[in-house]
Amino acid sequence: MSLFLNLRRKLVNNLMLGLTGLATLTALIPLVWIIYSVISNGLPALTRDFFTQTVAPTDVGGSGVLHGIVGSLLLIGLASL
Repeated sequence: MSLFLNLRRKLVNNLMLGLTGLATLTALIPLVWIIYSVISNGLPALTRDFFTQTVAPTDVGGSGVLHGIVGSLLLIGLASL
């Protein structure tokens, strides 16, 4: 009887381990797809101008994030005092 229970435990353990691996793979596929999509679509926009220009009106386009970077650095600097 003990041999049967030991064999059953190993079988259930391997089955659950396989299902856990399958669930992990199922969760990782969309995650990798989203990360690839964000990087491939966003990487061309990360230019020197994006980091050094100030915010422009929305109808002009081509604005940057300089004020956001400077503001973040100021907050970090003040918080570390």
